[in-house]
Amino acid sequence: MSSYSLDINGPIGLSDYSSINDYINILEGKDSIDINMNLDNRENMDIICDLLNRTNFEIDVKEKVNSNKYHILALKK
Repeated sequence: MSSYSLDINGPIGLSDYSSINDYINILEGKDSIDINMNLDNRENMDIICDLLNRTNFEIDVKEKVNSNKYHILALKK
């Protein structure tokens, strides 16, 4: 079991979602990922959560830290 981290600062475009998807797909069973985001809106966090759910992750923590900071902690099943 390994732990990974991903920090996202600023706006996210379509190519960024593809890169995020590629990154989370390298994780194996029982690996965890800690994602910290500095984003303008919650919709981006919801899209990343959807990517995680579709790639067999269980989301343990999904929270808004302050007005534009979000945090996700997920574990690959």
